[in-house]
Amino acid sequence: MEPKVQSATPEQIYAMLPPELREKATIDKDATGRLAQLSDLTKSFDWKKYADLADPHVAMSSRKVNARAFYTDTQPLFAKARAILAQGPLQETPYKPQDMVHMELFSSLRAIVKYCASSGKLLAADREYDKATEMTEFGMDLADHLLKCRGSGITWLVAIAMDSIMLRSGHELASLPGFPPADCKRLLAVLPAAPTTDEPLRNAIRTDFQDDMAPNLGSAERVWQFVKPGGEDLTEDDLKRLETVVGNYDPSETVKMLSKEAKEEMDNTRRPMAQMAHQTDAQIEKLSNSTPKDPDLKPNASAHNAWESFKFKLTMNASPNSLGRRLLASSDPGRNLPPISCRNRALRDCLRVYLASIVYRSTHGGALPSSIRGSSRC
Repeated sequence: MEPKVQSATPEQIYAMLPPELREKATIDKDATGRLAQLSDLTKSFDWKKYADLADPHVAMSSRKVNARAFYTDTQPLFAKARAILAQGPLQETPYKPQDMVHMELFSSLRAIVKYCASSGKLLAADREYDKATEMTEFGMDLADHLLKCRGSGITWLVAIAMDSIMLRSGHELASLPGFPPADCKRLLAVLPAAPTTDEPLRNAIRTDFQDDMAPNLGSAERVWQFVKPGGEDLTEDDLKRLETVVGNYDPSETVKMLSKEAKEEMDNTRRPMAQMAHQTDAQIEKLSNSTPKDPDLKPNASAHNAWESFKFKLTMNASPNSLGRRLLASSDPGRNLPPISCRNRALRDCLRVYLASIVYRSTHGGALPSSIRGSSRC
């Protein structure tokens, strides 16, 4: 049975998208410039010198010495970084998939956040609370700016990881016996309340769809590169068989299904977790179950693999839009990210309440506000 393969131009694919996915992100040159300035700063510093700050296998005494060195050595750099962050928001410059500069940047920024958290805890362990708070303040401020940074889904995930590190660090510091309420107040001041929606994530889902998904949907050959079977230790003959496109492809149906999934996840970024829609999940699972399974390819079994590949080709050619359905089953344009966002925002507000309660009790004899139900004392 011969496959039925259709194609579409980039303009035709764009016309098929719903308005939410056609909207182009505006580029703020000042915001991208600030992120570039931070990039230049990170390149000028040797972060590897402080790798043992977060290594539990290194002696505590050595880590404490390194924490003090980190605090001293980063003062000029952090002063410049604070001045950049005070100017306004950040934005990631649009990039090509093969461009790894942005990943190197965020890897360095993640190292800064991790070392700020580690050095803060080590300094607090020796009751150097002012320095510990200063490190944690900077880490929180940087993580907050990166979390609000407009960019790709990868950027958002890295920023969430950074913010999670600093939220955990702030809670650990505030929980230390003897940690000053005044320093809790400082941390509270640098930690803004969580927004009720996640606009950076909504933008990231749309950006990833426009940049990474949509350009490939007009060509069966490009889709095949995403969905073709694979395996370890395959022979050259096996790999050659997998280079040939098999299956039916309907770009219109594929765009419709993927757009619906992406739009639902974009809408979920503006909903409370209990009100999030998951209608496409069941549809994706149903399509996945009806999509032809990968051939059972085995190492050094040419005859077996040839037969398995032949059966796979027949099944793919007999299934409607088999290429598009395999792509949908393997795609993830933001699925499960809105719940992660909700949990992180809840953790941020929980930390704010915890810090505020410590500050309040420090001036009210340990009592909580009378409006809080339950015991007036912890």
